[in-house]
Amino acid sequence: MIRKLAMIGFTDNAAKRISEISEALPPGTEQRFYRKGQELRSFVAEAFRDCDCILFVSAAGIAVRSVAPFIESKDRDPAVIVMDELGQNVIPILSGHIGGANEFACELAEIVGGRPVITTGTDVNGRFAVDVWAVKNGFVIDDISKIKMISSAVIKGEPVGLYVEEADERIRGSIPEELTLVRDGENAPEKGIYVGVRTGCSPFGETFRVFPKALVLGSGCRRNGDPGNYERAVSTMISDAGFSVKAVADLATIDLKKDEACMQMFCAGHGIGMIPFTPEELMEEQGEFHHSGFVLNTTGADNVSERAAFRAARLAGGGTPRILMERTALNEVTAALCEKEWECRFDV
Repeated sequence: MIRKLAMIGFTDNAAKRISEISEALPPGTEQRFYRKGQELRSFVAEAFRDCDCILFVSAAGIAVRSVAPFIESKDRDPAVIVMDELGQNVIPILSGHIGGANEFACELAEIVGGRPVITTGTDVNGRFAVDVWAVKNGFVIDDISKIKMISSAVIKGEPVGLYVEEADERIRGSIPEELTLVRDGENAPEKGIYVGVRTGCSPFGETFRVFPKALVLGSGCRRNGDPGNYERAVSTMISDAGFSVKAVADLATIDLKKDEACMQMFCAGHGIGMIPFTPEELMEEQGEFHHSGFVLNTTGADNVSERAAFRAARLAGGGTPRILMERTALNEVTAALCEKEWECRFDV
């Protein structure tokens, strides 16, 4: 579903299509309209930063030239769609999969009674699209340049493996026929998809990694800590433990630290939330946690990083979280990692 849509047109017929779409969009959809006399380049630049979809009701050439200066990468660019001014053809031209342009084009085509023109290889061949599947699961793609490797193999009918951490407990739905589930100790195809939170597991000769946002970072730091030092320390601790920052969903801490600029900047930089807890809430957690008398006297909780990560993971995923990285300290920063429950779905 489109959340923020920018619409651009230059003719009376284009204005009719835009009005038709605007009236049919679900309540709450943020809409932006290019107005005659506005500077097109500035409008497109702002839409690229803020919107998840840009619709040109115009010739395709105008759209291509307008967005070309702002294109960055598959995982950052918004969906860009072109519709002719009569609404007959609706064509995604940028971010068809990760950005959702193919899906959005189908939604817009239904509104105007037009035809979505989809050109991506896996779609026209009716094959499994790994990037679409990853986005629908909320997984983070580690290296987007390897999407082509998997998509090419799928289209050619080459064997593609699938390795999921604790697959029997986590896979939901039927695995597509293009993929072969591989477990530990089994022979694996040369190319395959790894789903998990670890960076050191390489089940295939060429591995395409996707990370579920399944890790909760519990952390503490010295008062008024340097943001650069905090970023380096946390990233180093997570990496040395064999995990990816990309798999972190939230940062949990004690409420005394919720205003620390270094933590706030870390969260903003990685697109994650901050979850503060009171000392009393942290001490409610039952489990095996490291104890520090000094921390207890200072904060009211005997361990911030482990207890905070554990509590946030439990509340988010249910069940009993697993501490994957116990309290670790580096350069006046402490960190711990918990894994909350997650699923690998093929029924989305």
